[in-house]
Amino acid sequence: MSKETSKNVRVFLFWGSLWGLAEATLGSLFHLIPFAAGFFMFPIGFYFMKKSLDHSGKLAAIFYTASIAAGIKLTGLLLPLQTPGMVIKPAVAIMLEAAAVVIFFKLFNYEKSRVQLRQVFAFTAGWRVLFIAFHGVLLALSPANDFLQAGLLTIANFLVLESMINTFIIYFFLKLETGKEPVFTRFMKPGYVTSSFLLAAAVCAELIL
Repeated sequence: MSKETSKNVRVFLFWGSLWGLAEATLGSLFHLIPFAAGFFMFPIGFYFMKKSLDHSGKLAAIFYTASIAAGIKLTGLLLPLQTPGMVIKPAVAIMLEAAAVVIFFKLFNYEKSRVQLRQVFAFTAGWRVLFIAFHGVLLALSPANDFLQAGLLTIANFLVLESMINTFIIYFFLKLETGKEPVFTRFMKPGYVTSSFLLAAAVCAELIL
C-alpha cells in the first residue's frame, strides 16, 4: 500500500466512523424530537463528506466515507429484535446522500464564492426524490410500506420542508467555512488508532442505542 493510499484510508475511516457515530447517537436523539432528524442529520452527514473530500482531495472519498457510515448502520442487522427494513433504509439513504453530493461537486465545480442556494437545494432535494423512488419499489414488492402510506403531508414535509431547512444550513456552512478544524476534532488526527477507536465506538453505539 502506497503512502498516499494509506493516508486516504485513514481519512475515509476517520470521517466515516465519526459520521456513523453521529448517526447512532445524535440520530437516535433527534428522532425523539419532531422534525429534528430531518432538519439536521443530512447537513451533519454533508459536513463529514466535505471534510473527507478536503483532506483527501478525491471525489471518491465521499462514497468511501458514506460506505463506512452505512456499514456501521447495517450492523444493526445483528440485533435479534431489529427489523431489516429499519436498518437497511437508513443505510440506503446514506448512500443516496453521497451520490447527490458527488454530483453536486462534479457538476458545479464548487467554489465558496460562487455557490448558490438553488444548487444546494437541487442536490438536497435530489437524494430525497431518489429515496421516495426507492420506497416506491419497496411498495411494489410489498404492500406494507409505512413511509409512502403515511400520507401526502408527510411526503411533502420530507421532500420540501426538510430540503429547504437542509439547504439553508448547508449553504451557510459552505459560505462560512474557514478550513480550520473544529475544536472537537482539532486534536484528533486520522490515524489508524484513532480511526479504529471511533469505528469501534460507532459500532457499539449503533448496537446499544
